[in-house]
Amino acid sequence: MEFLNLFPSVILQDTLLNTTPEDIWNYKKVLNSEEYEDLGTNGAATHNQYLLDNPIFTKLTNNIINLSKIYLDNLGHQYSGLKISNSWGNIVNSNGSIHNHRHANSYISGVYYLEDSSKISFVNQLLEKFTFHAHKTTDNIDPVHHSLYHITPSPNSIIIFPSYLYHGVFQSNQTNRLSIAFNIVPTGDFGVNTGKINI
Repeated sequence: MEFLNLFPSVILQDTLLNTTPEDIWNYKKVLNSEEYEDLGTNGAATHNQYLLDNPIFTKLTNNIINLSKIYLDNLGHQYSGLKISNSWGNIVNSNGSIHNHRHANSYISGVYYLEDSSKISFVNQLLEKFTFHAHKTTDNIDPVHHSLYHITPSPNSIIIFPSYLYHGVFQSNQTNRLSIAFNIVPTGDFGVNTGKINI
C-alpha cells in the first residue's frame, strides 16, 4: 500500500548565517524609526511599503533573492529574474494577532524574523475543496493531514512560501514582535506561449 502526497505547498525555512548582530541592530533601528499604521487587532504595519529599498537592507535583500531562486529552482519553476515588489515592517504586541490572509498580486512571499517570535500558522488550502468538513486537530503532528501547521521562527530566520497560501499569527506572546514581510514577482519573460508576460 502507498500513500502519495500529491501537489503539496512547499515552504522554505532557513537561518541567515551571514547576518551579524550589528546588521540586526541596524535593521531594528530602521524599523523603530518608521511610521506605522495601526491595524487594530492585526498589529501595525509600516506606511513604507518599500522598506527593503533602503540601502541598509542590501545584504538582507540579496539573501532573500538568492533563497527565492533556490526555492523556485527546487520546485522546477523557470523564470528570467526575480524582484521584491514590496516589503514592510510588522509589529504585533503581546496578546495581538494577525488574521489569516494571503498576498495578492504576488508570486511568492516571505517573512524575515529579527528575534524570537510567536508562531506563524499556515492553513491547509485543500480544505476549501471539501463539501464535508471533518473535525481535524490543529496540533502539529505532520504538515499533511491537519488544518493548520504552526512554525515557531527563530531569530535571524526567514520563511518563503507561495503567495496563495493563507497564513496568520496566533496570539503573540511577546511585546513588539518585529518582522519584515515581502512579496516577490518574476521579471523579464515569464510563462509559456499564449500565456507569456514580460514584467
